[in-house]
Amino acid sequence: LRPLAAEPRRGEVLAAVREKKIVLHRCVGVERRPDGEDRVLTRGDACRNPDPPWRRDEIIVQVAAVRRAAPVLLPDFLWNRFSRLLAAWRRR
Repeated sequence: LRPLAAEPRRGEVLAAVREKKIVLHRCVGVERRPDGEDRVLTRGDACRNPDPPWRRDEIIVQVAAVRRAAPVLLPDFLWNRFSRLLAAWRRR
C-alpha cells in the first residue's frame, strides 16, 4: 500500500472505505463536478457496473503490490484473495 497520488489515474487499484467496509477496486476515471468536489469512479475487475462515485476522503490508499512468501504479485492476479484477506483482517 502507498499513499494516494495527487489524483488517481485510470487503472490504479485503490482501497476505499464506505459504511465500515474496505473495498479494493480499480480506478476507471475521475468525475469532474461543477461544485469542485470531484468524484473517483471505480469498478471491480469481476463487476460489470461501476461503483457509486467515491468522495476523495473515502479513498484510503493505492494498492501497489501484494507480497507473499517468495514472489511479489501485482494486484491484477490477486483481487478476490486480497480483498477477502483484508476484510478478514478488518473484522479482527
